[in-house]
Order: sequence, then structure tokens, then C-alpha cells
Amino acid sequence: MQTEKFAIENPQGYLLAGTVSRPDKDKGKPVLLLHGFTGYKEEIHLESLSDTLVNAGYMPVRFDASGFGESEGPISQFTVSNYLSDVETVYRWITSEREKTDPTMHVVGTSLGGLVALYFARSHADVDKVCVISSPTKLGRSGYIKDQQNAWKKQGYLIKSSSRFGRLHIPYTFYTDAQKYDALDILPDINSQLLVIAGDQDTTVPAEETMKIFAHAQEPKHSILIEGMRHDYKHQPDILKQVNESVVRFLLG
Repeated sequence: MQTEKFAIENPQGYLLAGTVSRPDKDKGKPVLLLHGFTGYKEEIHLESLSDTLVNAGYMPVRFDASGFGESEGPISQFTVSNYLSDVETVYRWITSEREKTDPTMHVVGTSLGGLVALYFARSHADVDKVCVISSPTKLGRSGYIKDQQNAWKKQGYLIKSSSRFGRLHIPYTFYTDAQKYDALDILPDINSQLLVIAGDQDTTVPAEETMKIFAHAQEPKHSILIEGMRHDYKHQPDILKQVNESVVRFLLG
């Protein structure tokens, strides 16, 4: 396995920091991994999934959205709209890297990254398969963000603790921008094969919210409800392994 970092400039002029891992024998089919709200590319579950994917012969690509992680830009740059734009920037880079004989790719998104993955897949016929893990249909429809919305609006920012970056002040403009994106509006337009994974102990994005994605999606589609799985399943080693293996089986199938 070969792992290397890359930096590419987005349309706003900010450098996006990313990591690509390649199988030893060839480039492998690209799999774009998208982090969640205030997530970052080195999170345990993304690194673990990346390792599992490259061992299965894939070329996983991870990056930090602009305004967050190691990517450039102020925290106000971190919005769903800008995240989607950043995905397009990384997609163009992936297009130049992937095998010409296999011009398709897969996308896996965790939490908010799953919603972003669905919007991206709708616009790209070369996305063969999409997997969303513990993802909302819309930010604030239920769970943690819904509970925080009023205080977030009143204060003008949301204080969110990050294991790596400490206390973050997320502007309310993130919330208002995110209201433009509702998976239920676009699922009929997505032709990629879909896997939806949810945890029955997830209180941040309840399983019934994530499973609405499965219910409204087109065939072919698959769903897995994992017993005991929380939103922070990265701290549940057995469940983390189960999620990774489920994703790989879906992509290989």
C-alpha cells in the first residue's frame, strides 16, 4: 500500500488537503470518503475504512472540506454548499488519477458526508455505488442539530468540541445554508446503487431518520441496521469492523 498527501486549489483559491492510498499492484477503483459535520480525514473510522478498502484493491481518497481540518479557509467557509464545491474539485483530480479502462467510482459518506455524497451522485453518472452511514435526510430534521437549532440561532454560532481541534464556533450561516439540501427531494433522481447503514443506538442522527433515505431511494438499494451502533461508532471496535466489512461487501458485490 502506498499512501500520499495531496493539496489542490478550489475555486475560492483555498488549498484542500487530502490523502490517497493506492494498492500495491495498480491504481484501483477510486472510492471517495466524505467526513461528517466537523469531521476530518484522519478520524479513526475514515482511516480504518480506508485501510480496509485499499486491502480490497480500491483507491480510497479522503480530504478536509475547506474551512476545516488541514484545508485552508476560515471556519465561515465550512458550509454544505462549499463542501459540495470542494467535492467537485477533488472529483476532477480523481478523474485524472483513475484508470482509463474503468471510468467509474464509488462514494462513501458518514453523517453529513452521506447527504453530500447523495447530492454529488445525482450529478455524476460515473458514480457506480453510494454508501451513506448514519446520515440525515436534512440537517436539523431530527436529532442533535434539531435540539441545538434555537440556541444556535440565538447565539449566532454553535460551540462544538472536536477531539483534534478543541472548541469550534460554527456560524449559524452553516445551518441556514444547509436548509437548501434535502435528500428526500433528490433521491428519485439518483441512479447509483445505494447502501444505507444506520445504528439503533444513534441519538445524534436517529436510525429512523437515516432509514428514510432507504425508503425513498430507487432500486437497487440495500440497508443494514446495526444493533448497538452509536453515531460515534469509531469508538466501538467490533462495530467499526462490521461497518467496514459491510461497505466492502457492497462495493465488491
